[in-house]
Amino acid sequence: MDQIIRTCSLPIIALALIATPASAMTTRESGALRAYVKGRIAAADDKLDIATQSLQTALGMAPADPALQARAFGYAIAAGDQALAVRLATQIEARGEGVLETRLTLLTDAFRRGDWKGATTWRDRIAADGSFGFALPVIDAWLALATRKADPMGLLLAKPGQTLLQTYVSEHRPYMLGALGRIDEARDAFAPLLGVDGGRSIRMRLAAGALLAKAGRKDEALQILGGEDLALVSARRTVSSGGVPGGAVTTPAEGLGELLARIAADLGRSEASNMSLTAARLSSFVAPRNAESWLIIADLLADGGKPSAAIAALDRVSTTDPYWARTLSSKAGLLLSEERNDEAVALVRAAAEAKGAGAADLARHADGLSEIG
Repeated sequence: MDQIIRTCSLPIIALALIATPASAMTTRESGALRAYVKGRIAAADDKLDIATQSLQTALGMAPADPALQARAFGYAIAAGDQALAVRLATQIEARGEGVLETRLTLLTDAFRRGDWKGATTWRDRIAADGSFGFALPVIDAWLALATRKADPMGLLLAKPGQTLLQTYVSEHRPYMLGALGRIDEARDAFAPLLGVDGGRSIRMRLAAGALLAKAGRKDEALQILGGEDLALVSARRTVSSGGVPGGAVTTPAEGLGELLARIAADLGRSEASNMSLTAARLSSFVAPRNAESWLIIADLLADGGKPSAAIAALDRVSTTDPYWARTLSSKAGLLLSEERNDEAVALVRAAAEAKGAGAADLARHADGLSEIG
């Protein structure tokens, strides 16, 4: 578990109880210790949900233990337990021991609920930390869209030399223009971003295509969605049938979710897995339909030796999402790595036999059979 969440000191209750003879323990104390140990074992055994529940039980028996509370918060984030993460973040902040992760958790929760006063409060506390300044203009712009207290586009600016900020700003400008209903300007702002590195180009094409399709500009959407990547093929199929594919970023919650997903991906490349997983999980909290977040979460969990938790994350991606083909491949690969061969073959067979299945689905079915053959 230490590969996934940052290590914190052994909870006071555990230290105290370990040093206490079993005969001297109260029923409550021994129960807390058993729950704590059960949680650590469950986490090591790729059972993050049980780990979280066990630590929550231990915390209920020792609510004043700050180290236990911090560890439980880390497990809640890693396991994707949004309600528990928010509750613990609130308690940690109330105790005056908040950190960037707890403040980001409460910021995303406020965005999710449309509590813009609360969101502004947590934005200000994050700003006071001084460690997230590169993302604040984007957060401020989406807050401005929600509150109508400032011009969102005027906030999406980066000074010369702010390369990292410029990267995020350049992506959120077309998102924001689309959210403001300025479709032509959004299309033009998307244009220079469609030829960047493969993964980002595809993500931007999906967002632009979804925006144009939603605006009733089918032909333009299909043109932007050109290409052989399976996500683009899926999105084109949806647009051709008169639908709107997933991928649009037009609300404050979706904007914050997209920002956090991008940060998670960038941090993942630098092996900052703890904060990367936190950012990806928070993205899924505030924008649960963002498939990219779930794919990032799954990659990070798998890399951290948590394949079952990774598979559970992939289960959150809709079969109608443009990224479903990528999700299917990732899930089948994880199932095979865990020797859950029957499940892997059943998964790809169902995709191959589904209505509208293409050559890629059939190829995956054949690959799945060859892997166990």
